[in-house]
Amino acid sequence: MSLARRLAALDLGSNSVKLCVAEASGGAARILADEVRVCGLARGMDERTGLAAESMERCLDALAELRELGRSLGAEEWAVAGTEALRRAANAEAFAGMLRERTGLELEIIPGDEEARLALRAALWGMKPAGGRAAVFDTGGASTELVLEADGPEPRRMSLPLGVVTLTERFRSEDLVPDELFLEMRAEARRLLEPAAGGIADPLVGIGGTVTSLAALREALEPYDPLRIQGMDFPKAELEDWAEKLCSLTLRDREALTGLMPARAPVMPAGAAVVLAVLDLLDADALRVSAWGLRHALLSERWNLAPSF
Repeated sequence: MSLARRLAALDLGSNSVKLCVAEASGGAARILADEVRVCGLARGMDERTGLAAESMERCLDALAELRELGRSLGAEEWAVAGTEALRRAANAEAFAGMLRERTGLELEIIPGDEEARLALRAALWGMKPAGGRAAVFDTGGASTELVLEADGPEPRRMSLPLGVVTLTERFRSEDLVPDELFLEMRAEARRLLEPAAGGIADPLVGIGGTVTSLAALREALEPYDPLRIQGMDFPKAELEDWAEKLCSLTLRDREALTGLMPARAPVMPAGAAVVLAVLDLLDADALRVSAWGLRHALLSERWNLAPSF
């Protein structure tokens, strides 16, 4: 009989940091905590100087808090992955050193292709699509990862420079978003996603904060429960309706919506534009929601765990 271990996986994304602590026994993971802190690491990032000091400090505070939570739950081993903002930032190494000093955690900045591969693993954690294959996309703060079925034996994997934080900042779309501005954002998202054209999407599985937030809004989840949205089919027509509603609301009114983390409210119009652009490009009439993300893929891969639910 194998002894239970407590394990922790941290996803240091461009918009949020996410922690999953699990108890592992017999190859199965029982989730003890699954926490998200929206701290906007990519906010104000400069291509020359890198991450903004205030953004780094917000994320370091959140990471220190999550580190203590993991310790309180008895986490013995940790996996910590950084994504697009840290891939691009000139001061990423300095940030990793600050994280090590504050928390003792070692940060691994993973390549975009690896993030895309892990997105597929996360999407299929506990989900078995027909034929064992699926197209997957993951909307992040500074990049979007896609894994697309292809004619050959291997899927196409790509990480594209399109994120909900960067698109929000470019179009200054945090508050009310007129129809014309939303159409411009959606067109720009399609342009940046063009390398994915021709991919096969049946089914198309979406992961990441924007997709799960839209699903939580649809179900008016309070509190959030990932099992309520796992595997949900979300028609494009309903996504269009939610995009229109989000754009028509002020930031304050968005923050008050049942099912939405207030900290995610500023980037939701841009997030909806990215999601709809993916469906446009792949000619998909719906997406299937996966509630799991990079942190769950890390648990699955590093320690060969399946979900226990």
